[in-house]
Amino acid sequence: MGNIPESFWEELKTSPQKILLLDYDGTLAPFKIQRMQARPLPGIIPILKRLSEKKDHTIAIISGRKIEELRVLLKNLPVILIGEHGWVIWEPNQGTKIPPKAKKIRKYLQDLKGKLEDKIPSQRLELKNFSLAVHTRGLKKEKAEQIKKFALRQAKELPAELFAINPFKKGLEIFAQGMDKGKAIKSLLSRFKTPYFAVYLGDDFTDEDAFQVIKNIGYGIKIGKEPRATHAKFYLPNCQSVLKFLRRWEKVVNSF
Repeated sequence: MGNIPESFWEELKTSPQKILLLDYDGTLAPFKIQRMQARPLPGIIPILKRLSEKKDHTIAIISGRKIEELRVLLKNLPVILIGEHGWVIWEPNQGTKIPPKAKKIRKYLQDLKGKLEDKIPSQRLELKNFSLAVHTRGLKKEKAEQIKKFALRQAKELPAELFAINPFKKGLEIFAQGMDKGKAIKSLLSRFKTPYFAVYLGDDFTDEDAFQVIKNIGYGIKIGKEPRATHAKFYLPNCQSVLKFLRRWEKVVNSF
């Protein structure tokens, strides 16, 4: 269970409102070369469904993936889904919300994808509404670096005031500026009155924006023990430990 202290669970037990926020890849689901094979460990979806049915709980999945992928992979789990690093939101009984600027942004990204396909296989390029991901899962280090360098050169031709580039564990992503996981969490938490018990679990560099926002109002938990600077308060070693964490969470909230 990493370095999560008993005081964490005591605070969870006594809090009147629990807000559980989770990244997807590398947190709920281990990485796979084929992205749609990256599914949550057995047991995770049933636990999240049961927790989502509690009146004092709010569950949200916050990911770089498209909403459509998350809904398939999570088997239409009735929780808040925040995709594309905060740009697109799906909520039960409300549907999907996409900002109107998506059309303009997508045109730039479509043109970039066309250029990248000259040297990068199309199956390694994932076009979304607000970003274009270049995946290097399964490649040898040298080949992965070649692909990243080529993508970076092409991406730098985009308007710098509109786009930024973010590396992640298995590739890089060119995305529209103005939104990130931290801003998405800040917007979501603004709906709630304090006191609440807010926790965010994530594993990657893109989760640091979320950790930075939540560190003064709740707890960030980093998945993985690789050494790097982080704004997270605690850590869990791997996805299997996330399953154990969720089991403990459910046991604690059911104990009173």
